[in-house]
Amino acid sequence: MCIRDSSRHLTNLHLNLNGCFYVTDECLQILGDAISKCSFLTHLNLNLSSLREITDSGVSCITNGLPSLSQLTLLYLSFSFCEKLTDRSVESIIISVLALSKVTHLLLGLNNRGFSNAFFLSLINFLRSLSGKNEISIGWRCNSDEEGCLMNNAISSSTSPSQLQIDYTSSKITDVTLKSIATTIRPFTTLLHLEFNWWNVKGITDEGIIAVSEQLSQLARLISFKGYFAGTQLSDEGVTHLMNAIQPLQHLSCLHLYMSLCRKISDAGVDKILSLLQSRASIVDITFKLDSTGITFTGYEKLLLLESTRQFVNFEVKG
Repeated sequence: MCIRDSSRHLTNLHLNLNGCFYVTDECLQILGDAISKCSFLTHLNLNLSSLREITDSGVSCITNGLPSLSQLTLLYLSFSFCEKLTDRSVESIIISVLALSKVTHLLLGLNNRGFSNAFFLSLINFLRSLSGKNEISIGWRCNSDEEGCLMNNAISSSTSPSQLQIDYTSSKITDVTLKSIATTIRPFTTLLHLEFNWWNVKGITDEGIIAVSEQLSQLARLISFKGYFAGTQLSDEGVTHLMNAIQPLQHLSCLHLYMSLCRKISDAGVDKILSLLQSRASIVDITFKLDSTGITFTGYEKLLLLESTRQFVNFEVKG
């Protein structure tokens, strides 16, 4: 394997095996052994999501070698949607990460069905220990608002990060958790990058989006905002409050909004988005996903016409 034999002086490694269904524990054993020998690594990004064949043993093959990477400052590690994993995997990940004292940028994707409620408290205690991190990103499938609020409170106990991602995809949460998130981000005034991922969380309505929007408007230094609201009950009212919150963020240059299957959004919501973009020339990196039955061809056409009047680094509208 090339990593093992000739690349031990690597400083950056990014490997995306997301959805490679035939990856097994044996494959991860080879990979883990190779990575553990790359002692010069400072950045490690492993996307091992949706590997349907791997078990706790495979996760251990990766995590057992992490403490040997003493120079690591950035760790992105995702095992989301690997549905054979149990609490043992979470435990081995936590133990390994705690041994990496230099890591300041941390992403953990643990959005799975196999983790028990009892072990959730171990993750909470782990999150409370993450002081001094510049970037925190946690993916977890919350089974209730109680879990969501506990998770948010644990995140808020860290020092103010510059990058924050909260991923509760397919969680059983409601606006109660979103109001807790609003409280979580309130003191994070130094945030530069913020991402919310609430794909397919059907309990979220405008009420929760409005609560978060009120705090979003106070993050004056924000330069990037990504919101994944697909499958929620977001409507034109929520879009209006969201756009009004973004309006005063003068440093914002990147805006990605995914609102697929939000069937309550109509051309009126598109008009609010358009109004924001027409008044904010600094927003040059834009992605919208807006396949709602309430939006007409005219609504999409208005957004697409904007591209011909402005210079964008990236402009993408998906219907």
